[in-house]
Amino acid sequence: MWTDKRAERMINIKCNDRVSIFGRTGSGKTYFIIYFLLKYLKRQYRTVFFDIKDEVKGQIDYDIKITNISELDNYFITNQKKDLILFIPKTTDVDEFNDFCKIIYKQGDIIVIIDEVSYYATQFKIESWHRELIVRGRSRNIGLVQVSQRPRGISNYIISETNHFILYQLVLKNDIDKLSTMIPMDILNQVYTLTDYKYLYYNIYGNFLINDAIIK
Repeated sequence: MWTDKRAERMINIKCNDRVSIFGRTGSGKTYFIIYFLLKYLKRQYRTVFFDIKDEVKGQIDYDIKITNISELDNYFITNQKKDLILFIPKTTDVDEFNDFCKIIYKQGDIIVIIDEVSYYATQFKIESWHRELIVRGRSRNIGLVQVSQRPRGISNYIISETNHFILYQLVLKNDIDKLSTMIPMDILNQVYTLTDYKYLYYNIYGNFLINDAIIK
């Protein structure tokens, strides 16, 4: 269980919510996904983990690994289980990612975890079906968990549609400034005090806490 029971009560993620996780490399983002989010979501919802860096396959209990778009589409057609799908793209091609988002949008009733989302959604460009997932996916009961090292470099669509923020260590002022449109500065400034594996949680209802992602 979590060392802080408030985290269990407060971080109440629904299927069609938007979660953004930010923090420098090694600060605890992947640990949080594996030991909180996936355990929390497991068997409640069908979940796809888009793992662009192929980092987690030895750490999570997934049901099937898929590496191409057509296989994913066929799997959705023939299976309706509440399973955990590990999707490892062979390339970082943006067209393939756009096709991935289109398939997810058509599927509905699903949660998608997108690691290193900054590869595909910069402050200057976002793919059309990714934007549809973010803005209109709620109506199709699609949840999004989007992960990046730095908020400064990603699309405003991601920031503005987020319900839940999980913030690990951020040290640059322009990252903090990017988030200040959604999170009060008196709360954001506490990010500077975080050490490894400590995170700040904030949701759009004004609830926040600082917790460490260590499991007893």
